Amino acid sequence: MVSPTKLVWSLLSHHVVLLARFVLSSVGRAATSMAVIFLIREFLAAAVHEESSFTRLTASVLGQDAVAWVIATLMLTVYTLGALFLYDNQIVVQRLIKVIELGVMERLIRKLLELSVPYADQQRSGEVIQTIRTDVSQLRMVVHAAANSVLEACVVIGLLLMAAWISSSLTLWVVLVLPIISLPVFLVANKLRVRSYAVRRSEYLLFDVILEVLHGMRVIKTFRGEEMQTRQSVETGAAYFDEMIHMTRLQSLGRVGMESLAGLSVVIVVLVGGFQVTQGTISWPSLLAFVMAIRVMHTPLHLIHKQYVEIQTWHASVWRIAEFLGTEPAIRESERPKALATAPKIIRCEGVGFAYGEAAVLSDVSFSVNEGETIGIVGPSGAGKSSLLNLLVRLYDPMSGCILFDGTDLRQLRLNDIYDKVSVVAQEPFLFSASIRENIRCGRPDASDSEVEEAAIAACIHDEIRCMAQGYDTVVGV
Repeated sequence: MVSPTKLVWSLLSHHVVLLARFVLSSVGRAATSMAVIFLIREFLAAAVHEESSFTRLTASVLGQDAVAWVIATLMLTVYTLGALFLYDNQIVVQRLIKVIELGVMERLIRKLLELSVPYADQQRSGEVIQTIRTDVSQLRMVVHAAANSVLEACVVIGLLLMAAWISSSLTLWVVLVLPIISLPVFLVANKLRVRSYAVRRSEYLLFDVILEVLHGMRVIKTFRGEEMQTRQSVETGAAYFDEMIHMTRLQSLGRVGMESLAGLSVVIVVLVGGFQVTQGTISWPSLLAFVMAIRVMHTPLHLIHKQYVEIQTWHASVWRIAEFLGTEPAIRESERPKALATAPKIIRCEGVGFAYGEAAVLSDVSFSVNEGETIGIVGPSGAGKSSLLNLLVRLYDPMSGCILFDGTDLRQLRLNDIYDKVSVVAQEPFLFSASIRENIRCGRPDASDSEVEEAAIAACIHDEIRCMAQGYDTVVGV
């Protein structure tokens, strides 16, 4: 399975400038938070005529009356800088998320096209669609939560450093209390992670039901199955929403527990700090600034815990993306595949057997076809006619026996050579949501317009296309 962390880093490692801006804006935001507490402490000290190196320097240069105005001006400047750092941080985060989201989506699509036909047969449509659509969107939420956690962590560290500058002994008490405040969130984290898998499973089952209604509309109406299908859809939806409610209950439980303990640090600081004030080891301005720093720190701490809970909530989506990208195709080339330079002169099947799971479809099939020969394969529905054709172009591999092109086992040939040299007309036609011209060009994107028309003439559909209002530019498949 692909590591989610390595996947994200492989996408971000090419965007050094964006990463540098993210780090700079996060540190800048933390620095402004520190500066605000520092200025508040200096303002309170000046108000009670308590001297400090900062107030002495300001008074010596601009006069005592200018100290309060200088501090107020600096605070306004710092708040403005903090807002600008936050703005830049959020813009950079969105750009990084775009890089990750598009990069993961591209890799998922490439992986899906790389996988073999048996994989598509074995997977629910809702599961695959949800992986590419919903799971990628939820990965976006995880990355956003992680980025915000980094930003808020920088602010917390900055405020702790400022608090330690004011009073190292009080800061020690705060550091001892922090794990207790975080305990409720970590206690529910594992349960949230487990519940996220149940929510995701219920979600794609609901999506499967909707797809069945959409694709099976004719059958449902013909057999008067509206009531049964509606009941099944509602029951599946109810199961999904029940799982969501259970997850929300866990999230709220962790949040309530954390908020209940959040005031513990302030209470301890007030008690210990008040005692230190009476002992003369800390001044009132310093204590008030310290309490404000700790109180301000609660907001980023709360956000970090909230983001951590969100990351656990969407853990199943991240895991599913990693699992999907780590899936290996069932049909693989040999280590040293042989080239198929021209179309095969002789196609021979020797004792070919094939089964879908436990259901045997073909057993001990043997025949030989030479160049220029035409053969017909006759049998009832489900006899294995289409399966045999799929084996001939190696969409599947036989369970027993072998298929030979000019004496070479099909499994020893390059897959792309097989697809280039052997053509198959599918039993059920499929059209992409594009123009007729683009659909005909599917196998050869570089084909000229005249070559497209020649192919249409050979397929006896040229006249029908010309009768359409937009001819070869008519959009089909929608």
